[in-house]
Amino acid sequence: MNHPETMLRLVRDRQETLAKEAISRGYNVRRVEERATYHFYLAKLYAKGGRNELAMQYLRKALEEGFKEKKKLEEPEFAALRELPEYKELMAKEQRVL
Repeated sequence: MNHPETMLRLVRDRQETLAKEAISRGYNVRRVEERATYHFYLAKLYAKGGRNELAMQYLRKALEEGFKEKKKLEEPEFAALRELPEYKELMAKEQRVL
């Protein structure tokens, strides 16, 4: 597996074991837009697993890389993050795309 859409589909379909395997192999994501989406789904995967620190790390990266679909942050997987001061601070910032 080396196509970002495959990993994103695995995460969206909640096939976490396969998604984690793809992540551990080091996906080759080239375009900034793809990286932003990739990092968003990593954040979602980690948030769902209760690994808030990693979820915040990847959410920050996604936003820095231009992830624009902020409506998706209302999904239930991000509920615990929304309560964190770091999340609130991140959402209050005007994002600069790297």
